[in-house]
Amino acid sequence: MREALQAFFETNRIIVYSVYGQVFFTLGVILAIQSLRHSRLRLAQALPWLALLGILHGLHEWGDVFIPIQATYLPPFLVQLLHIAQVFLLALSFLCLFQFGISTLSPLPPRWRWAFWVPTGVFLIWLLGPFYVGLTVIPEIEAWHRVAGATARYGLGLPGGLIAAYGLRLHAHRHIAPLGLPHILRTLRVAGLAMAGYGIAGGVSSGRRFLFSRATS
Repeated sequence: MREALQAFFETNRIIVYSVYGQVFFTLGVILAIQSLRHSRLRLAQALPWLALLGILHGLHEWGDVFIPIQATYLPPFLVQLLHIAQVFLLALSFLCLFQFGISTLSPLPPRWRWAFWVPTGVFLIWLLGPFYVGLTVIPEIEAWHRVAGATARYGLGLPGGLIAAYGLRLHAHRHIAPLGLPHILRTLRVAGLAMAGYGIAGGVSSGRRFLFSRATS
């Protein structure tokens, strides 16, 4: 059964990545439009980060569809630039997820205000380390893509998803439960579980699969 599913996804890889990217991109656009509406809800102030996550992650997923097509007629150095841009979009999307998680915890106590800059700090470490230094010390673009992508998932995607899940749960109990709105409370709880699942799947599971799939390709 597992082999059959793997064969199915490998055969329909282009369709899967196209649909996957479209789901993220469409969700991002919808959230971006929604975030333009005036709202006094504290959670609404964090929606632009979630919108950016959807748009950037959608563009990253579409890279797996369009870069192989472009590689058939573009010079190698341009194809390499496309791979670099794709990994950068992946890390940037996870930065937005991480920042969304921190935003759901607002307002932070004065002694924890520095936590707002933690996602940016982790992103800069990744940018200077696996991204920039990795490009100079890893000769093959596929090997670099594997390392830089996996570290982005582990370093930004996993903690971002878990913090977003905790932030949504905390927001639900602090601001929604006292209002007596059980349907909204349930929705936020489900959203929190989804964020945790996305962080684990996008961080640990996808990171390992990303490493081994590219290593054997």
